[in-house]
Amino acid sequence: MKKYLVVPFEKKDEIKNLGGKWDNDKKMWFSEKNDTELNKYEKVNIFVPFHQKEFVKEKGAIWSHEDKSWVIPKYRRNDFKEWATLTKKYVDVPFELKDMIREGGGKWDKEEKKWYFENTIPNDFKEYEKK
Repeated sequence: MKKYLVVPFEKKDEIKNLGGKWDNDKKMWFSEKNDTELNKYEKVNIFVPFHQKEFVKEKGAIWSHEDKSWVIPKYRRNDFKEWATLTKKYVDVPFELKDMIREGGGKWDKEEKKWYFENTIPNDFKEYEKK
């Protein structure tokens, strides 16, 4: 079974020497064997609010077009604890601000019929936070 890896460019030769392979379709490294060194690069999805995308990118997270999510190597989980699990933070925003909330990274929860942000609420919307 393929395990996809998150590999910094400067580590690509090391991963290749350890038996990692490149999947040209997905544009990601992967491993088919259980190797401790390779396992630490295993892909982990994190949940990043839109307004924090530049921050996590600078910190080393990579955007996965396939997953439509930010990813990190497993060994970096402690550096990204804040984004490790998804928490929906609901806001009670007037209808006329729907475009503004969407532009700010807000999402509509169809089941709850409420707007929410993932993990943190941007300062522009703190006043609308549901307590």
